[in-house]
Amino acid sequence: MRVPDLSSGSKGIPGRLSAAATACATKATSHSCAGCSRGPPTPPPADDLTSPTLAYHWLALPARRAQEVALAVGWATATAVTWQLPGGLAAPALRERGWADVRRFNHLRGDLNPNTVIPTTPPEVLVDTATTHPQARKVHNVLEAALAGHWEHRPKTADRFLADERAAVGHDQSLWFLAAVAGRPAAAVIARRLPEQGWIGWVGTQPEHRGRGLARLLLTTAMTELARRGCLQAALDVDTGNHSGARRLYESVGFRVEYQADQWRFTTTTSVR
Repeated sequence: MRVPDLSSGSKGIPGRLSAAATACATKATSHSCAGCSRGPPTPPPADDLTSPTLAYHWLALPARRAQEVALAVGWATATAVTWQLPGGLAAPALRERGWADVRRFNHLRGDLNPNTVIPTTPPEVLVDTATTHPQARKVHNVLEAALAGHWEHRPKTADRFLADERAAVGHDQSLWFLAAVAGRPAAAVIARRLPEQGWIGWVGTQPEHRGRGLARLLLTTAMTELARRGCLQAALDVDTGNHSGARRLYESVGFRVEYQADQWRFTTTTSVR
């Protein structure tokens, strides 16, 4: 499953919930939202939610920026994205001005330990880091197959996916892990080391290989490596509508829900046709 990394790409919670508002553009049914994920979030101070500039930052700026982006690339529809704590004071104003809350996300955090016992690897399973370009493309292929049918997943070519990942803060392919079963790529995890913590960006298992503990094996491997490199904690996001068992997986290795946030969107047309 995709772990929106303030994405993974994306659908995750931004770094400052009360002030963050990002813009993206849509063309037909495709959705490009490079600004939706900025990094691990922190709860906003209470006074941010009653700031007199709230309407300007949350409503005017993101909507205007979305239109600018759409016009620049010649698209006919602009979508602004922002975030709100559930039940936040800004919700009525957002809804009144045409915004809609589209998805709720859990933000999870877990402590890391370099001495964590990694599950035993079955003899037919090979775990390796995806540091080469061919291996990275295999990671892409696994994640595309694993994410098919997930909310708002839109396939990317390998080149586009790899370019986006290289541009992400903390990108390090030595933190990309790939599990192969009998020589065939079966599961993948992408982690990143941010200045203040580790981040789990992607977790995915090919449908035919699910239920074998591969995701847990790779996730534990990534967490242990992040700890070895000095990270005390790791974080990730998962949407509450994900029924793949993702939250159970994360909680089984020590993650706990820290808080939730709602994604809001405002869509408007531009003069481009």
